[in-house]
Amino acid sequence: MPKISVISPVYNSEKYILDCLNSLNLQTFKDFEAIFINDGSTDNTLQIMEEYQKTHKWLKIITIENHGQGYCRNLGLTKAKGEYVLFIDSDDAISINALEKSHNLIEKDKSDFCLFTWSKFRDKDENDIKVKLNKKFLKQSLLEGDECVSLLKISPYYTVNNLYRRNFLINNDVKYAEGYIYEDVPFWVKAVTNAKKISILNEKLYIIRVNQSSTTNTNFQTDKHSKSFIKAVNESLKQINKFNDNRDYSGFYSYALDKFLYYYAVRVPRKYKEEFIDEFLNLMQNVKINHKINGKLNLIIEKYDIYKMKRKNLFKLVILLYKCKRYALALKRRLKIRLPIKKIKKYLKTCIIDSYYNKKVDDKYIFVQSKNCSDLASNMFYIIKELNKNYQDYKVFLPLNKSKIKSKKEIIDNYNLNVNIIKAYTLKYYKIIYKSKYLFTDSTFFKNYIKKDEQIIVNTWHGTALKIMGRDNIESAFELGNVQKNFLLSDYLVYPSKFMENKFLDAYMVRNLYSGEILNTGYPRNGVFYDQKREKVLRDELNLTNKKVYVYMPTWRGTMTNKENDEQIEKIIKYLEEIDSQLKENQLFFVKLHLFVNKKINFEGFKNIKPFPKKIETYDFLNIADVLITDYSSVFFDFANTGKKIILFAYDEENYLKSRGLYIEFKDLPFPKVYTVKELIKEINNKKVIDYSQFQKKYCQYDSINSTTELCNRVIGKKVKKNLPKNNHLIYISGSNVEFLVTKYLLLLDQIDYKNKNYYFLINSNVLKNNLEFVKLIDGKVSYIPLHSYIHKPLLKTKKALQKSLIKEIKRGYGNIKFDDVTYIGKKNKYKKIIDELKK
Repeated sequence: MPKISVISPVYNSEKYILDCLNSLNLQTFKDFEAIFINDGSTDNTLQIMEEYQKTHKWLKIITIENHGQGYCRNLGLTKAKGEYVLFIDSDDAISINALEKSHNLIEKDKSDFCLFTWSKFRDKDENDIKVKLNKKFLKQSLLEGDECVSLLKISPYYTVNNLYRRNFLINNDVKYAEGYIYEDVPFWVKAVTNAKKISILNEKLYIIRVNQSSTTNTNFQTDKHSKSFIKAVNESLKQINKFNDNRDYSGFYSYALDKFLYYYAVRVPRKYKEEFIDEFLNLMQNVKINHKINGKLNLIIEKYDIYKMKRKNLFKLVILLYKCKRYALALKRRLKIRLPIKKIKKYLKTCIIDSYYNKKVDDKYIFVQSKNCSDLASNMFYIIKELNKNYQDYKVFLPLNKSKIKSKKEIIDNYNLNVNIIKAYTLKYYKIIYKSKYLFTDSTFFKNYIKKDEQIIVNTWHGTALKIMGRDNIESAFELGNVQKNFLLSDYLVYPSKFMENKFLDAYMVRNLYSGEILNTGYPRNGVFYDQKREKVLRDELNLTNKKVYVYMPTWRGTMTNKENDEQIEKIIKYLEEIDSQLKENQLFFVKLHLFVNKKINFEGFKNIKPFPKKIETYDFLNIADVLITDYSSVFFDFANTGKKIILFAYDEENYLKSRGLYIEFKDLPFPKVYTVKELIKEINNKKVIDYSQFQKKYCQYDSINSTTELCNRVIGKKVKKNLPKNNHLIYISGSNVEFLVTKYLLLLDQIDYKNKNYYFLINSNVLKNNLEFVKLIDGKVSYIPLHSYIHKPLLKTKKALQKSLIKEIKRGYGNIKFDDVTYIGKKNKYKKIIDELKK
């Protein structure tokens, strides 16, 4: 028995039926049947479906004489075998993960049905998209009890963007009206008013085609619309009146008024308007409205008892006011002139930054940015030390966020570093970054940075590849664009091992596009682990010569919600108290936690547990440790250079690894694993160090005491060796309706020559966010580049200004990437010129 039954009425849909069927065939959830009722089609629809059915056993076809959509859907419901039911129109489609996501949520909540959002596109243009979100429910994921009727406030009433529990529909006699259009209105009212629990999934999983030949977009010269609407409202009111309870049904009353006014204005011919008014007033006679939709019009209706007294002339005034409101809004959209202060400020700032971009580069300027201006640590710290030692004729700049300047200045002063601190993202910041010849970073530069041809960028990154990242982390795969771009902009990428190099290049899909040079010089920060003299000096300075030093550096587990943070802090304090009580007098336990957690812990209450010294750089201090205690933090890759003992305190291993993927099986790591404080103390006192020399060879392959010196020697004053990537093919999917386009064109994957060409999809990052299953589908064979939105729009759209902005956009978003070929899918839009320039 299938889990889900998909039901669709079909009438003369030969142009669209394959799009609908393909969207079902590509579903990630496979346990479904599709019942398509051929409602007396006179074109080739039936033949197309029958041909499709030969290779798709989930498709069931029922052919009847023409009875209309309501009849077909009700018939499909009687034939359905699934536990859940989804209705779909034959000219529409659903996103590839619609069934999976809605099914998982309805199962989890045990709800009567699951509502999800939708996007629209017009039949004449696949890229003319209108996306509407039901904003009132963005923060709610579940409605229960009396809350359910609040869905009546949402307009329009669509019944297709829902997954229903079949027994709920049958037991409550929820079915479509037959014999007239707007058959879904009473269905929706009945479903909502009978529901006890409704799941809300705020994702665009249903794709509506605005079909100009549909029943709602034709018959404007007859009374079909007015008669059908009156019947729909009448049936809905009958349903509401059955309950006779205190629930707030004003959402439906306001919806009825809103639709009446709109249909009166655009869908009802003049000769039927008077009758339409009379019939509507008769229906609404005993209705009281207190909802804010059309608020002022509602007030007039209530104040003058227009419904109750059936005051037709006053109601015509309401109609006139509505028309005036429509005309006023249309006029406002056309003629509204605003003084765009923010845009002007932004434009002026852009002009100033442009002037910096256009100035000469100073060959003696070096710009060093650590962790997006939030730190001075790790690789960047040791690069600055090296520059101070052997490149004294260069001027070194360090940008820092305002809140970090004071604390980082303490470190700078303690090490006597000669570096110019500049406040991050000020005009001076932009001036210096564009004036600097050499740029070092361990993360990314600001989103709109444009690399100048003369500049040389070195990226060492701040972490190592333990937790999955980039495309491998499906949940955040849409966020990789800026990291990917910064890697491609870099002239040098630095890695401590071949393993790390491969993981980064593949996770961010830059292997076949990168034109710079890979430096296997090791990470600058790891050179200190080979400096035994420095270890002895620092121990003496800190009076730790005769002490056993243990360093605890766990990974961050919080989600920045107060409740989870409080729970994490309580757990850590409890563990620290237990550890402190069992440490010997000569054992000091230094803790470095996430800054947020560190602030919440009073270390003065401990005897042998202390925070890291504020003025000492992290890796410099880590070098004096006798033992590193961590868990799922990649710091053990770096500390492994010492050959000293590493302990993994994994008290929450099962829960943590459920939600976090790792590149290396945790169980395969060669370090002792402990799960309780008792086991931790026992392992701390165990002097035996397990041999992990094979681990060092694989993951610390290039690290050495000379890592920083070798890196600077390879970069400063040297010419960059450029590679010329070949056989790269770009497939540009335009429009925000990629849900539809992918279902239509994903079959391209079967035609791709993976062995001889490298294929890249170019897709809007917001679209990727809502279609993460697409990343799974392409399964590493094809890569993708998130589309960078157009930023540099010239104020004066002259030919010269447009050309200038185009060049900027190409450099800002894609650097010097070039493709051998470009394929367009969808309508060619404003990005076409940019994409054309990416072709060799």
